Amino acid sequence: MTDDPAVDWDPVWSPDGRYLYFGSDRGGSMNLWRVAIDEVSGNVLGQPQAVTTPSPFAAHMSFSADGSRMVFASVLSLSNVGRAPFDATTGRVQGAPQPVTSGSRNWYAPVLSPDGRHIAGVESPGPAGRRPGVLLYHVDSRTYERLTDFGSGPRWLGDSRRLVFDSDEGKLFLVDSRTRTSYEIWSVPGEQLFSPVVSQDCRWPYFTRANTESDIWLATFPGAQASSDRR
Repeated sequence: MTDDPAVDWDPVWSPDGRYLYFGSDRGGSMNLWRVAIDEVSGNVLGQPQAVTTPSPFAAHMSFSADGSRMVFASVLSLSNVGRAPFDATTGRVQGAPQPVTSGSRNWYAPVLSPDGRHIAGVESPGPAGRRPGVLLYHVDSRTYERLTDFGSGPRWLGDSRRLVFDSDEGKLFLVDSRTRTSYEIWSVPGEQLFSPVVSQDCRWPYFTRANTESDIWLATFPGAQASSDRR
């Protein structure tokens, strides 16, 4: 019914059989669409049409028997950064958490820069059609800045300017938060490198190395040789 780069799922026939409704992100965010279908031949009649709902992520639709009403699920997933007063001597939080960021972004893994002026994190694609990648939050101005369109696990270097992070392909990158330029610093063929952590003197990046191997083994079943000798 569809054959394009968009994510299409959760198809439902309209009660009159004229349309196939489905969820799709072809318009940016995940919302509802429909396409006309010839019931006899099964051929698609025209291009998909948007059935836009007031929701950042719409799915799981269902129709009444007469087709006059439709219900659907609206999903809103938000995550923000908070802070809490902490006593390093006692190792205990000394008060209620306070919000640092707000809004509709869905981001996680916040890392505070050594100078305390910036917070780096990763934005999930999420229901609002956001792009993934490394984000920067400026504490003083309370504004966001996108550093990359890919990657996760950012960690600051001691200069509070550069960060190391891993890519979806399992490679390590470095990005300059002022120029927003990034480049690969290391990769190992056949292995996934992720979760980098930089030493205090910035001389040693530590990270996880992962690889997947598979081998074929030959095993002899108990009694197999005796059974073969009797033939």
